[in-house]
Amino acid sequence: MNELVVPPAPHWYKSSIVACAPDNTLVYGSKNDLVVVTEKVDKKPADVRIIHGAHSKHVTSVDLNRKWKDPHSYAVSLGEDSVIRVWNLDTFEKKTSNKDHVGHKEAVIGAVFAGDDRVVSATSSGVVSVWNINTNESKFLKDLFKNKVTLTCLSSCPHAGWLLAFGLSNGGVVVADLRRNGQVLYKLRGHYQSVVSLSWCPAPVNVFPQSTNNTVKNKSTEDVPETTSVENKEKEKKVNPWVNLVHADDDAPVVEGQKEVPDFLKECDNLRNKILGVETQKNDDEKVTVAQDDRSDKAATRAEKPRQRQEVVQNRPLPVIFDGDFLDDSGLDSVALPEEKQKIEQEKSDLQEKTEEPEIETSGEDSGIMRDAYLKPEEPIEEEPRTEYLLASAGRDKSVYIWRAGTDGRMQTFFFASRKSNRREKHSMTWIALCWVTPDTILTSSATGEILAWSMPKPKDAKKHFTVVHYEHSCLVFNIVTPPNYRTAYNWRDKVAMNAWTWGQEGKLVNYDLSKEKMRSAFTTVTALVTCFSSSVLDPNRLAIGLRDGGIRIWDLSIPHSNVVNMQRYHPKYTQRVSAIAWHPVRETIVAFGTEEGRVGFIDLTSKKHTLFPHYFRNQVYKVEWGPVRGDVDNLGLYVVAEGKMAIYNIDKPTENPTHMELPENLNVYRFAWKPDHTLLLLNGKDGSLVVLKTDLTAITTIYPNDKGLNGIVWHPDAFTNKTEISPRCNWFAAATTKGVIVFDCHALDKNDNFADKLVVSFEGHLKPPLALAWCPFEGNKIISTAGDGLSHVWDVTTKTIIATFVDSYLSHNYAAAWSPVDPDLVIIGDKTLRIWSISGNPARSDEEFIAERKRMLAKSAKNDPEKTEKNKIKVEIPVKVKSAPKNYIVPSIYVSNDDNISQQVDRMRKLMDGGGDISSEKTKLDPFDLFGNKEQVSTLLDANYQQHQKEGKFKSCELISLWKGNVAEHIQNAINENRVTPSVIALAPMVSIKLWQDACVIYAKKLSEEANSDPLETAMYFLACHKVEDAIQSLCLNLMFREALALAKHRLPENSDITTNVVEKWAQHCTDTGNFENAAYCYISINDYEKAAKVLARRTHKEFLEFALELAEKAGNKGLCDSIKYKCSEAQSAQIVEPSVPSRGDAILKNMAENESQIEDTTKIEKEE
Repeated sequence: MNELVVPPAPHWYKSSIVACAPDNTLVYGSKNDLVVVTEKVDKKPADVRIIHGAHSKHVTSVDLNRKWKDPHSYAVSLGEDSVIRVWNLDTFEKKTSNKDHVGHKEAVIGAVFAGDDRVVSATSSGVVSVWNINTNESKFLKDLFKNKVTLTCLSSCPHAGWLLAFGLSNGGVVVADLRRNGQVLYKLRGHYQSVVSLSWCPAPVNVFPQSTNNTVKNKSTEDVPETTSVENKEKEKKVNPWVNLVHADDDAPVVEGQKEVPDFLKECDNLRNKILGVETQKNDDEKVTVAQDDRSDKAATRAEKPRQRQEVVQNRPLPVIFDGDFLDDSGLDSVALPEEKQKIEQEKSDLQEKTEEPEIETSGEDSGIMRDAYLKPEEPIEEEPRTEYLLASAGRDKSVYIWRAGTDGRMQTFFFASRKSNRREKHSMTWIALCWVTPDTILTSSATGEILAWSMPKPKDAKKHFTVVHYEHSCLVFNIVTPPNYRTAYNWRDKVAMNAWTWGQEGKLVNYDLSKEKMRSAFTTVTALVTCFSSSVLDPNRLAIGLRDGGIRIWDLSIPHSNVVNMQRYHPKYTQRVSAIAWHPVRETIVAFGTEEGRVGFIDLTSKKHTLFPHYFRNQVYKVEWGPVRGDVDNLGLYVVAEGKMAIYNIDKPTENPTHMELPENLNVYRFAWKPDHTLLLLNGKDGSLVVLKTDLTAITTIYPNDKGLNGIVWHPDAFTNKTEISPRCNWFAAATTKGVIVFDCHALDKNDNFADKLVVSFEGHLKPPLALAWCPFEGNKIISTAGDGLSHVWDVTTKTIIATFVDSYLSHNYAAAWSPVDPDLVIIGDKTLRIWSISGNPARSDEEFIAERKRMLAKSAKNDPEKTEKNKIKVEIPVKVKSAPKNYIVPSIYVSNDDNISQQVDRMRKLMDGGGDISSEKTKLDPFDLFGNKEQVSTLLDANYQQHQKEGKFKSCELISLWKGNVAEHIQNAINENRVTPSVIALAPMVSIKLWQDACVIYAKKLSEEANSDPLETAMYFLACHKVEDAIQSLCLNLMFREALALAKHRLPENSDITTNVVEKWAQHCTDTGNFENAAYCYISINDYEKAAKVLARRTHKEFLEFALELAEKAGNKGLCDSIKYKCSEAQSAQIVEPSVPSRGDAILKNMAENESQIEDTTKIEKEE
């Protein structure tokens, strides 16, 4: 055995609860603590350190900064209390904290580093916060998602800190740009259940080649001149989504004599029929076409390989991803007509016979067609890497999607993280862990606990798509993390040694070496608080451990456990909080247990079957132990104490109720203990009485060692390890009282004996009542005791002294203790962790100074108990009056004298009059009277005041002090490093150097570009001051100031610059998106992109625009576009037929009135005539 710390377990169902540093340091959250696991060399046990009480509630998220140990090692943690804290893991102290989310009702789903100085957090309702940890400034992006969303996870891009991905509960993924006010770039939808994990590619390249036959290589370091053909330029100009649709006929060779169909609508109809697999009617002389030959060629090559079938998961068909052409007849056979199927099968059989011939000779007019139909496949080539930020997302539907999150937001590929296995899926709540470990390998978990490694891109052989890494987990795997090893385009294919940490539901934490394919270390973590220990009587190397979550662990201490700690896991159903445990003294595979809710049962370790007795007790079971029934030593029953009663269970009749034991004088039993040889039984009552009984349960005597019940009773072992003789101290027992530990001798005990005469020794060294006791099996004069004060003492009974003290600096309550069965120098204690510590390495601590310091810690811990301080606390918001900004002071104010310090003031004045120089009273504090001292004292005063202002965040005062001292270089450099540059810092920078001034300008410009209310022209001004023309242009374009950007680019950059063209294209695209098609046409015409200009003008309905768009299309040489615009022109002309003019409403009323008057006149004339 060796010294060891078994760490506590992380939380379940948290995708960001575990993080790994580049040096393989593992940091994760466990309850409200932060656990740091550091591996050691030479196969030594890992160093486990715990930041106790990191949060007042459970930790839900942990992340590490990118530049680990360069120069700091920061960890950001998030708790259920909605408080975000940043920890310095070099000193294990808190750096700063943020409480911006405390007032929000929704839970905060995570907090991640976006760069080394910013932390991004988000609530489940979509409120995003960006927090600068150096300046402690925060900004909220409340309307980032616009609509109502429910977030489940988030992840920041390691290559661009401003790019973040969010997983949604409805299966969507949102990619957002958090600069300035933030904006959503893409809304991706592939999963149909909630997204549980996100992971970015460790290299900023697209590892998927443009052609399936090709591969992607490392970027060449040589400067290769850019040569692009006219055809490639024309392809790059395609931006319209209709033009960019991948089609089977794209890049196909043009066949001579092939007739082009000028009708655009007919082309669309033919394309629709081809996608649906419906053949259009053709004449007999048009049966042999290039499309049919291409289809026949595909059918012939597809006859040698199995058909691809559409996958269906949970009665939901999923899209088929084709590695070859977009249209593949194998995926369309299910929708083809019967006649078409027969024709295709006939063509396949004919072509299969032809392909068996060694050569195909053609002649005549069909030679060109046949030559194109049987083109040889292109030879694979190595492509140059393309810049891309790939994102992988995993959902509860077991699917993994890979998205191009850095360019167009489209799906690259997808696969299902599942495999056929004999292991039954026991969990309906599926969880898929995901980690992109290297650019060409993705690690995922399966529903049955395997760790799978998926090759990227997909190999052609489906059997080689994934490999099983290991089977160390038997349940769901919640987290997979690896030491981040970010690559570049120049070295992303280089092989490096990698390892992966995995954490499963069964409580196992595994560190696996992916290169050597072996396990480096593994821990069966402590999933809950340790409540009790019990060593096997027949095999002392086996230790049973009871946990507060209802689980039981069996630890074989004879197996080496320096790097691998394996424990058998048992979790009986319907049990919670195991409070007592006991091995059977004869049947070594039987372990009995009792719980806090009164359940009693036992486990058969061979069959792993657990049996629960009838529920007799309703409250906590304090102890279980095996003992003789009715005085028969060969018939052992299970004695149980709870509710002040004592009952005996028979394991041979588990369905019967227990036998109630009649106690003497109505004793209210609290604890009991059988002597190892079952000759004596001790019963302890809550009144402090101790009753001694024989094997037949007849009372011998009653003694009163304490005024209250004992916390524990432990008999001395009958014999020592590796010795056969009976120990002379076998009649001793140790008990824990409210004050300390007592050792009592029960040899020849009589009812008339005095307790004081039988008392061997009494120890008082704990500040709280002891909780656990254990005798040393090697030497009968040593005993260990643990208490709630965080101290574990090893006592020597013969010398009545403390020989060793283990000090837990975090005041842990170690409820269980046991001695090592192998090494007498090692002791095992359990609380949140399992710890093995050496007696020789922990000297005794009992001096008054140590005890006094320990008492202060206990008092402070009780005062800051979160359960007491946070309970029933009501927050009242009081309006705060606006106050003027405080003044900046260089030197603290002089203390004004009063009646209490008159003598002190007079003494200082006298020292100053006599020229004593040093008139400060205490050199450890900041004293303004040093201002009257010499130059050195004034300098010390300024330095101390500078540090005080810096600690309080008053950087303006620090700036003035540095200027007073004439040394501003260090202050400016710190401001640059911490990203808190201000205009005053820039104004002081030229005092040092031009280089420092330029660095300050660049940092300040980047800071302005990320602020929502900043002036874009001011940002560009600072970039231009440092001759960063390209950055200034990019900043202007980002703020939609394209006119200023174009003027700057044309004036400061060479003619025909790609940057100038890029600005014009962005401007044109923005005009197109906003409906300003005329301005977009100006932009496209200025860069000679007539085709796009014709397309945007064609969206207008005016005849003049359409006619000019037709001219542009003819100049671009796009005949299909010309036909489309001509058709639109003809429709516009037909709509301009002259219609009869419609009178206005006033004219119609006047006309009606005139008609009425004429009718009246006619009637009057008729009447007169009559």
